[in-house]
Amino acid sequence: MHLPKRKEDIARWESLGDYKARLVEVYQKLADLYAEMFPRQQVALHITLPMPGLERETEAIVKYGVEKYPRQFVLQSDQLHGRSDNAEMFSYEVIMNQGQGVRKGFQSLASFAAKDPRRQGTIELAVYNFVRADGEFWELWHGDGMSEKVCAQLLQELDRARRMGHEHYKEELVRSGKYHTPEEDNYREVEADLKKQKDGKKKSSPAS
Repeated sequence: MHLPKRKEDIARWESLGDYKARLVEVYQKLADLYAEMFPRQQVALHITLPMPGLERETEAIVKYGVEKYPRQFVLQSDQLHGRSDNAEMFSYEVIMNQGQGVRKGFQSLASFAAKDPRRQGTIELAVYNFVRADGEFWELWHGDGMSEKVCAQLLQELDRARRMGHEHYKEELVRSGKYHTPEEDNYREVEADLKKQKDGKKKSSPAS
């Protein structure tokens, strides 16, 4: 659902008049089109905020698809991570607001097996976020999917969290110091540090 959102882009959108309502109509038509073209397949909407100020419109698009195509429409967030509780993340909140029977899935924001895993966080907290949202599928980054160690850890934690229930699993994470609130998420600091490391490597590379 990403759309151009720079200042000049937003000015362009605003010059078109009631662009928010028109965008809702476009997404609804796309949902109709895909559902008609692929009647035996599921249609996944990768939820994100297309641009600032479109929260209500995004929720209207989701509601349209869920109500009109309950068997086909799937909600997906590509931002699942284990740095903190995902409760205040927009895409996660939209998914959590849907009732029972709505199919939900996720993709990891980053890799657990990366050299610097801070962007993705811990497996345990990511599992908590997944189980609480009643996720049905989880798309991993290639390196994670190819890692027997990561897959084994994920399957083990998923089984534990489901057997315990997400509330008791959270209590265990709190006791062990592995639970972090959204306010404790140091994502911006991590991103700045990773960028600094990347820029440093560029400067140290010999000129071609």
